[in-house]
Amino acid sequence: MEYKDYIDDVKKLIKNMSEQEKTDWIYNYARTCNKSNWHDLLKSLTSKTIEDVQFNQDEFDQFIDEVENQELWIESREEEYYDESVHDYNSNTVYLTNCKLLIALNNYISTAIKLIENEDYLIGFEILDKLSQLMVVTNNEYGYVEELSLNDLYDRNLIRVVKYVYYQNFLYVAFNINKSIEEIYLIFKQYGKQDLVFSDLLAFGSQELKFDHQFYQNWIDFLENEPGDLAANLIKDACYLDGGIDKLTTTVTKIGEIHPLLYQETINLYLKKNDINQAVKIGLQAITKIPEQFIARANIAKTLIPYYSDKAFLYEVAFLSNPTVFNCLRLYSEKCDFDYIKETFKQINYQDDNVIFSSQAEEYAINCLNNYQRQIINYLLNDFDIIEKLDEIESLDIKEIFMFLSIMLLKDHNLNFVADKNIIEELENYFDISDFDKNNFEKYLKLWKQSININEIQKEKLINWLTKSIIIDNMYKENYVNKDKKLASLIVGLAEVLYSNQEIENIETYIQEYLTKYSCSAKLKSELMLASQQIIDLNNNY
Repeated sequence: MEYKDYIDDVKKLIKNMSEQEKTDWIYNYARTCNKSNWHDLLKSLTSKTIEDVQFNQDEFDQFIDEVENQELWIESREEEYYDESVHDYNSNTVYLTNCKLLIALNNYISTAIKLIENEDYLIGFEILDKLSQLMVVTNNEYGYVEELSLNDLYDRNLIRVVKYVYYQNFLYVAFNINKSIEEIYLIFKQYGKQDLVFSDLLAFGSQELKFDHQFYQNWIDFLENEPGDLAANLIKDACYLDGGIDKLTTTVTKIGEIHPLLYQETINLYLKKNDINQAVKIGLQAITKIPEQFIARANIAKTLIPYYSDKAFLYEVAFLSNPTVFNCLRLYSEKCDFDYIKETFKQINYQDDNVIFSSQAEEYAINCLNNYQRQIINYLLNDFDIIEKLDEIESLDIKEIFMFLSIMLLKDHNLNFVADKNIIEELENYFDISDFDKNNFEKYLKLWKQSININEIQKEKLINWLTKSIIIDNMYKENYVNKDKKLASLIVGLAEVLYSNQEIENIETYIQEYLTKYSCSAKLKSELMLASQQIIDLNNNY
């Protein structure tokens, strides 16, 4: 529920209550509230009292000077430990929290918050403002000096007051003393998360902040060209507080191309209100406006899937804007235009290398595809040029992906095979398929198998490559995580391929011959014997 909807309902209900009803409601609420809230409730019911806060301006200024001049610092030391993940020793930095600097810093933060509760806003703001700009140094036994900001101190759990509370107070007091939009936005950016917006400040403090239409419009105008999710979230909140979903709809129509996240937020709100038609209308508009390579466009298509009849269109959009293996395989569940998809996929400018997007830039995220990832997608789109280059693949992970996909492709899709479960699990891990999507992944993989046309020459090349890599070259010469289980899946899968293509008469016999001909680890032998027994059981059930 949005804050505006909640507070509007509260105002309406209070307006319609008599004085006796208000008294009864307060009493019953106090009577039934959780015991842990009794103290706070009693405090809120008493007349406002000003808590005596001890603050010495000269001492505070001296503290700031001493920190800036590195006369005060944080002592640290390195503690060695054995890291099981790398089988070697590593070290952690331990900071001494009882040092003068941290004790004073934490006390000043608590003092500032008490001053703000007392509505002594100017001094409270000054303290938080100066502390937020501090750079403190640490010094360890080796003379190593590290410079840390306030956020760095939070990251190292050296501040007692929760970060959200610090910045909620900081922003609340900044609005109370009428700091400029530019100054306040810098505080929002310094906090750096998306869970603190205007609504959270309206629901905070001893005095309710009063924001009017012009206030919200000024912020929207300022944020329009500020990049990233933070700006988009603030715009969404400002729009909704000012004019509800209608104002948000008007704004997203104007600036949705600049802030794609606004489209998603608007659609979500319409869906919450069960206005499906408007949600679909905004979503289709977003698909035409947002650049094709943005993942945000794919997310919108995914949101609309349960509500829009043209599933093929949405699947195409989701794939082209976020060309994952899952999105690619899902295309085979509808009558999609694969000629258009293949041509457009070649033309879209996806990122070539891995790019890390910060939370501030998520709405502009573009799927990153390296050369092999592109080839995997092309392979799934019935482009088998990679078959001519399979021997050139150096990465074992990439080689495994093509092997498992090829095994699934070459087997008779009308039959169930023992290796299917393990191979599908391997592919799910490779492609990072979510638990929610796993059932559909297997279904879409089988639809892909049924839809693909591979000629006899390509089929023969794939079978020869699989046999050469798995059996002759022994691709797992070195120690490798889970190599025995993977090799067993590949051997059994290859046997199933050979059986499907009438190159062997019996899968179990092929496995037994492998065990006789090649030396195997105890683990591999156990895996193959298990598979052999499962094949016997499967045959007996027919």
